[in-house]
Amino acid sequence: MSLAADPNQTYEYSLQEDMNLPEEKRPVFYLKFLTTRQWRELVELKERIRNAKSGEEITEMVINQVKPIIKDWKNVKGIAGEIKFSPEAIEEVLSPEDMYEMLGAEKNRQMLSAEDKKKLDSPSN
Repeated sequence: MSLAADPNQTYEYSLQEDMNLPEEKRPVFYLKFLTTRQWRELVELKERIRNAKSGEEITEMVINQVKPIIKDWKNVKGIAGEIKFSPEAIEEVLSPEDMYEMLGAEKNRQMLSAEDKKKLDSPSN
């Protein structure tokens, strides 16, 4: 389905370090498909990071890029139990490295062909 048909469509993503957890306990993030403009900004992020003057500046760039992409989650827990999704909570549950992993996954996913996406979404996999 095209973004024009459903601009709110998402796909599931789990961090690499969580892939060994049982599926029913594994944190899952629902990521939004990028528009062309957002994808271009993501590609340019690497250059902006290279030119950043501080780690804090890099962290802010990554946070600002990832927040609009994460639309929901499940199985995300803290000390007190399940953490309800909110854009503000993203910084509390993800490290900058986790966010950077998600951005890389988002960029790579969008580079797949339509046929590759069909294979990934196929129930036979």
